[in-house]
This record gives sequence, structure tokens and C-alpha cells, in this order.
Amino acid sequence: MPSASRAVPGLVSEAVPIPTSRLSPFEQARLKEADDWITTVFKDGKQHRWVADEISAHRSGRVLFIDGPRGAGKTSLLLTLLKRWRNEEEGSSAPLKHLRVLLPILDFDPLPRAMPLHGWLLEPWRKEAARIEKDCTLRGGSGEDLSELWAEVFERAVIGWTQASVEGKGVAEKALAYQEQASGWIDTTSLWHKFVYAAICRLAGCQRDDCKEAHPCMFVIAIDDVDLQVEHVPQLIHAIRLFHHPQVAYVLTGNYDHLRFALKLDYMVRHQSGGRTHGHGDQHVDEEIRKEIRIHSDQLCDAFIEKALPPHSMLTLESWSLQEVMPLRLDSNASSKAEISSKEQTVGGFLGDEWKKIAETAGSLRITTVRRVQHAIDRHDERRTNSNERQEAEILNLFAADLCGTSIEGNGAASKPVQVTLRGELSTRLGAILRVWEGHNLKIFLMDQPSIAFFPDFSEAANSQEEAHRALIVQLAVEKGQFGARALDWIPDAGILATEVQWDSKQAEVDGTAIFHWPWLQRPKASEALQLGEVAKALSKAEIGNSRTDLQEEFIKPWISENIKWFCTNREKPLAEPNINLKNLAQKLSDLPRDNNKEDEAEIKRWIGELFVMTAPYFGLPELLCQRLRDSLNECKHMPSIQEIHEEEKRIVKNAIINWQMGITHIGRQPSEKKRDPPPEAISKAVDDFLKVREKLSNNDSWWKFTKSGLSSQAAGQKRSGPRKTSASKKAATKQSGKTKRSRS
Repeated sequence: MPSASRAVPGLVSEAVPIPTSRLSPFEQARLKEADDWITTVFKDGKQHRWVADEISAHRSGRVLFIDGPRGAGKTSLLLTLLKRWRNEEEGSSAPLKHLRVLLPILDFDPLPRAMPLHGWLLEPWRKEAARIEKDCTLRGGSGEDLSELWAEVFERAVIGWTQASVEGKGVAEKALAYQEQASGWIDTTSLWHKFVYAAICRLAGCQRDDCKEAHPCMFVIAIDDVDLQVEHVPQLIHAIRLFHHPQVAYVLTGNYDHLRFALKLDYMVRHQSGGRTHGHGDQHVDEEIRKEIRIHSDQLCDAFIEKALPPHSMLTLESWSLQEVMPLRLDSNASSKAEISSKEQTVGGFLGDEWKKIAETAGSLRITTVRRVQHAIDRHDERRTNSNERQEAEILNLFAADLCGTSIEGNGAASKPVQVTLRGELSTRLGAILRVWEGHNLKIFLMDQPSIAFFPDFSEAANSQEEAHRALIVQLAVEKGQFGARALDWIPDAGILATEVQWDSKQAEVDGTAIFHWPWLQRPKASEALQLGEVAKALSKAEIGNSRTDLQEEFIKPWISENIKWFCTNREKPLAEPNINLKNLAQKLSDLPRDNNKEDEAEIKRWIGELFVMTAPYFGLPELLCQRLRDSLNECKHMPSIQEIHEEEKRIVKNAIINWQMGITHIGRQPSEKKRDPPPEAISKAVDDFLKVREKLSNNDSWWKFTKSGLSSQAAGQKRSGPRKTSASKKAATKQSGKTKRSRS
């Protein structure tokens, strides 16, 4: 295999402020929300002045949290926001006149482990105090020096919130050390408010010693990546709450989920260390206590976060869809629209119309972060601007592969379409439940748009949704002829309809539950699979009652019609009459194969057999509907033999049991929640157990009614070994045909 293209060393952009004109509509909306938030906080801060040693009745949150995954553009948005609030952006102004953004921005990632965190949080104020002293000639009220006030706050905070050093000291010295620490712990809040109000009065030119006025002013402290120093996260959140002030706002960035995990872990450690302190070692903490620890840690963590970082003070940045990437400009050095020349292009303009169609098909599926996009632009920017037509085609392929998280075999232009190195299985998983028709031990589910799962290198563990969506973009590019992917298998398993069945399993290793997916005629292309949600929504809005008897022809017609449409579309065969019903189904299926095309005939035959199995009691369809479907299928010239249908039924039942047992496509359970891997012989015996129960059921109402522990008197009936034989099916039994393997095309 040709060697894959690899990244060429070069300059890579770091997080920088972005001109408002170059922000996406989504980012501009987040900036507007931040402006509205700081305006609200500013107005609230002017209403009430904090008084020492009084219970405040007006305390409210002063923290804005910018949340998002790594590379989502949190730091860039923070820098853009602060530059805007400092009135440093050309053509844009701050929402308020009295905003003072303190510098430097505190970066929580490189914080030294031994640094007193409260002192670190106060450091920007030292420089701000010096600036105010230098710029303002009038002294506020008491005439105290701001730098001295800051030093006093710093000293008391560090002493009060740092463990007292008493090693080697006598009793009296220890008492003094602890007394000093306690006084620092108590005095910090009042000294902090005194310092901030003195700074505000100095800026306002106020000279009254007993000033009670809340002069218009709002200080802003910015902290980047607050969740990266895991051991310091709880202490930092507590410190921010300690240094609360009506006229001080904090803007933080980080990953909310990781921050929550760090806080929860801290509470769990405290619970367990508390148990050890009271003489309960780890060996005495049984599973029940561990469960309680997890529950209480969850509750404490959520309560603390809700208090410190309320949801209404959070801006969330998400990964981008390919549609959102398309309008981004490749001219990274242009700072305004006026500087953009006619030669400079957007990502969409560079990639071309076919990729725009791919982006439109993919819709809102999130595939990449801002950082990944910028790195792709940086990597190919210089080559793109100095390339000829042939080189530009190579760069286009390499750039598109970068966005999809893969690489190109060779140099990007050795073959058409170019081959990408992505390797693994791409499939579908059941989506959210729209409607349920439920019996005693059987449920029919109508699902929303299936989700996408990708198993790299054909492993058992699925990747993240974002990585799965990138793999889906590759598959869409394959279908459009933009890429080739020899090692990417598109095998959609789950659609929008499924039946969950319970029975009395005799095998200890196998649960008595199975998931039956309604069968495909033609596995849909990726572009077609993305439209399944529309079919599901149309079905969910149809006037179909909640009783199983309401599931008549109008319910299964869209599913059958969509499958036939896919079959015709993939073979460029016109569908003369799209109105398909059970009366004309046999004729439609008989006419589907192309002339003398054995592969088409095999696919049709396989699907007819699967539809025939669908009329078995465990699929849950009403008896009358099943009878009509069987009669229609028996009229097809491609109808398989009864023996072939029995073999198909065994295969379908086996797959349904595995679907549940292996956690592949569970309803109400994540695919990653694999239960156990039973031996093949246990699965085979479970299939036999299932079919034995099936043989004892007389009609399609039976499975809906029987109890798991045994059959009711209503369910007991004649014994049979396969789907019910009609006169037509008896004739079909005389047909001789070889066993057809299921196509995975």
C-alpha cells in the first residue's frame, strides 16, 4: 500500500482575538449574550454597597463560564471578548463605559503546585493598584495607599488559607500561629471589600472617608482553563467565592464535564478519607457504602456547581458541523472585510460544489473543533496561495482529509478518487424513542434518526460521536466520488423500527431478551440513512392509535416503500409507481430485479424471506395484517422455500439475541454497556429455547399476551415449526432453491 501523506512541520496558530466580522453567527450570538450578562451584573452592582459585619441580602453570582471541549475556541472567544470590553477592537465598542479588565489573564494550566492559590488569584490586583495610583492624582477617602491595602489583603488571605507551620514550635508559638491563621481566615473578606471600594473611590475621584456610594465601575478578572489543574479546582472555586464583590466579575473558561468530574472526585476522596480518619480502613468500605459515597458526592457536587457556576451564567461552545466550517475564510491574516481581496476564499469556495453538497447532506452533525480547522488551514495555507492547478487539487484533497481526521495514501493525486487511510466499521445505532406499542412481554418501538457509531480498526469499542461523524463524512465523500476508502465498511444495522421481545431463557449466560430490527431490502447509503429521521417523524405524526391493533397497512407501507426506493435509486432503476401497498407488493417485488441479474434476485429473495419472518408472533404485528402480508409475499415469483425461511428465521433470532446480549443496539441502554460474552453454544441453545416458545403460540396475539414464566391458556395452541402455512405457502414449499447468503452491500 502506498505510504500515507503526513503533516509537514510548519507554523501553527495559537489562540488569538478574532475580529467580530470574522466570527461565525453562533460566536457572535455568544458575544451578545456575554455583553448582556456583564450589563446586568453592572447594573446590579451599583444598587447595593456591601457593609462589613452585616448579613448581605443582595448577594448574587458574578461568574461567567465559557464551556466547551478541547479546541472548541474558548480561549479565542475569551480574548475576543476582553479586547472588546477594553475598547481595543476597531469598529466595535464595549457595552459599558466603566469596565476595567485586569491583566494579565490568569492561566490555570501552568500554576506551580506550591503556589498559594489565593495569592495567585490576587496578583492582577497588585498591578491594577499600581496603575490606579499612577493615573489618579486624587486619593480616596481615608487616604490609604492602595498598594498597602492590597498587601494587607494578600497577607491575610495567604496566612488564613494556607496550612499553619507549627512543626518544632512550642505550645505558645503554636497557639499564636493558629490564632494568626484564624484571624486571617476571618478578616480576609472585610479587608478585600475595603480594598476594592478604595480602588473604586480612587477612580471616581471620591474623597469622602465614609463613602457609602456604589460608584459606577466593574472590574473583570479572566481565568483560562480552570479545569486543567485537577487538584486545585475545588480550592479555586472556593477562592472565587471568597473574593466575591458586587463590582467584581470573573470570566472563566474550561470543560464543564471535566470540572464536574474533578469536583465529584474531590468529594469522594473526602468521604473516604473521613472514613479512614474514624478508624474505617478501605477494607471496611463495602459496596453499599461506596454506592452511598457516589450518590452523596454527586449531590454535593451538583449543588456546589449550581451555586458557583449557575446554568444561566454559562456560554457553551460546541464542535462545528461541516456546514458551519464552509463559510470560514482561508485568509487568516485579513483583519477586516476591507482587507479581503477577490483571490482570498472561504473553505467552501476552496473545496468546491461537491463538498458543499456533502456538507448540506451531513447537516448539523458535529465533526471538528475550531482548532482542528485552523490547523488544517495553517498546514496548507502557504502551499495553497503559491500553487498551480494540479498542486491545488492535491492540497484540496489533503485539506479535506485533515478536516475528516484522516490522511491520504500517497501525495493526494495518485488516483481518482484519492484513497484515504481510514479503517474500521461504520454503522448505525437506534435513536431516541418516538412512540411505543407495548404488550406484556413485547414492545414495538418507533425511533428517531439513528445515531452513528464507528469502530476503528474493527475493534469492539466505538469511538466518540464526533469521530463517528467524521467517518460518516468520509463515507459521504466516497458516495460522491471524492474519496475512496478501501478499509472503511459501511454496515448500517439499526433503522427506525425495532421490536423488543422477552421469553423464558433456559441458559444462565443468556438473558431472555432480544432486539429485532425490521429488515432492510437494500442497506441505505449514508446519505439515505441520514433521512430516516424524516420518515420516522412522518410515521409518528400519522393517525395511528396506541393499540397494537392500530398498526395496520398504513404503518408498514412507508417502511416497505422506502426500502424499495433505495433499491431502485442505488441501481439507477426508475420507480414507475411509488404508491406501494399490499395489493401490488408482489408485482412490485417481482419487477424489481434488473434483467437476468442474479445478484438483484438474491437480494429480493432474501428480503422476502425476512418480511415473511416478520409475520411471526414475536414481531408483534396484528394477525390480520400478517395474514395479508403473507398472502402478498406468497404471490412473488422470488419467494424462498419454507426450508429457507426456517433457516432465515434462525439467523434472525440469533442476531436479535446477540443484539441485546452484546449491547450492540439496546433500547434505553448505551451500546458501551456490554453485559457479557456468552459462548457460541449458549447462544445456539438460547435460539432453540426461543423457537420452542414460538412453536407453542397459535397466533400473533399470543406473544403479546403470554407471561414470561409460562404460557397462558389463551396463548396455548397448535404446535408448528415455522411461519403459518397458507395454501399459497404450501405451493411455495415445492420450490427448490439454494440457501442465499445475506448481502452486506
